Amino acid sequence: MQTNRVATCIEQVRDGHQQVEQAVHELRSWWEQCGGEMTPPFQELCRRLIDLRPLLKAHFQDEESADHTFGLDDLPSPSNCRAVLLADLDQLIARLQVCHPGTDCWADAEFALNRFLTQLGAHEARELATLPDAAVAEDLPINW
Repeated sequence: MQTNRVATCIEQVRDGHQQVEQAVHELRSWWEQCGGEMTPPFQELCRRLIDLRPLLKAHFQDEESADHTFGLDDLPSPSNCRAVLLADLDQLIARLQVCHPGTDCWADAEFALNRFLTQLGAHEARELATLPDAAVAEDLPINW
């Protein structure tokens, strides 16, 4: 019973990671296509980031559940990183909402977006590195 729960938890986090990775890939591809536009699509970028947020939040909740399952929830770093990433995303969205043609927001938005996506990628890489392989899940100590 516990082994199934652990394996399900691992699978859920991995699936969420793949969904986040796909969404980020699509965002980056779209962003690269917009690079040469005369009028930056601030509102479209903002909309895409708003759409990304619930996916990230759900994935982070799955990661926190996995942390609890594996007895890692007493470590402040992963949870704090998730909260900081969501706060950074919220801040980026808020900044984009006030951008409009004629303002010099584009370079700042580009820098902030790249910084956010880099930090998100580093976080996800760390999470995947600490996630046990489902094949060895039955040997894990479970802390309920």
